[in-house]
Amino acid sequence: MMDFLENESPPQEDCYKLSKWQGNAIAGVDCGQDGHVVFYPTGHVLQQACAWYSRGELEDDPPCSSTVIETGSPIRQFIVMGSRDAYHSTSTAKILAAARGHTHCTIIAAPSRVTRDNVWKIQAKVKLSLPGVIKHITGSPHAEAELAVVTVDGTVRRWDPEGGVQTVKKDLYVSDRVLRCEYSSQPNTRPSCLMWQVQAPSFPFMT
Repeated sequence: MMDFLENESPPQEDCYKLSKWQGNAIAGVDCGQDGHVVFYPTGHVLQQACAWYSRGELEDDPPCSSTVIETGSPIRQFIVMGSRDAYHSTSTAKILAAARGHTHCTIIAAPSRVTRDNVWKIQAKVKLSLPGVIKHITGSPHAEAELAVVTVDGTVRRWDPEGGVQTVKKDLYVSDRVLRCEYSSQPNTRPSCLMWQVQAPSFPFMT
């Protein structure tokens, strides 16, 4: 995988000037017997989203990549939404991922298994624009499409296809800026339990 990524996006000559966010802009899914699917950025400024498949349709087929999707700005983070069990149970499942840019997120759908007909069918489903710079995103493991977003002003928002973008927490004090958020891994939690971390000396909140 590392050899593939280095050939796809060669390192810059001056490695000391690499942006610190480049190391976490990869997310993957274990699809059981169908192999692995890895989302990664490519393009001149890493503004394109792409999916890499560890195996093809047949056992002897080599690894392959999907087409690319333009997101409009360098991708700083990838996350995958939904239950990993769903990707193991059916080869027709769609994997939903989110690519975080500067002030927007692009929701991407990709097949969980490669066939000759669908390898090019990665799609941009939704593009979310936020009123501030996005600091962190996370996907719910309990819903097919649910995303939480933290912006630099300390506001926590969540998104799903039905409700759109909704504010969960805002107007925090300056000393309580939110750093990141995560969903609880506790199964069968409805609604999803969303936790966020704030700077010391405060403690994490939960809703």
